[in-house]
Amino acid sequence: MRRGVFGWIINLVVAFFGGLVGAQLGGFVASMTLPYTGSLAATGGAVFAAALVIGMLAAVAGAWGALQAVNRFRATPAR
Repeated sequence: MRRGVFGWIINLVVAFFGGLVGAQLGGFVASMTLPYTGSLAATGGAVFAAALVIGMLAAVAGAWGALQAVNRFRATPAR
């Protein structure tokens, strides 16, 4: 199925906002699960790296999930 210019624009916007929501949720999960006190940047080391990985994976998952949701509800082409 081919996607027009409007479809690409919608997918870009949806992926952007899905990534933002996913990053926020990932930051929330990282702050709840990782053992650190004070600021994350001051803690540094493995805890900082783990929080960064969790945030990035959550952002990618959020963008992917948003795209899957939009593509699921796309209109099917006429035959």
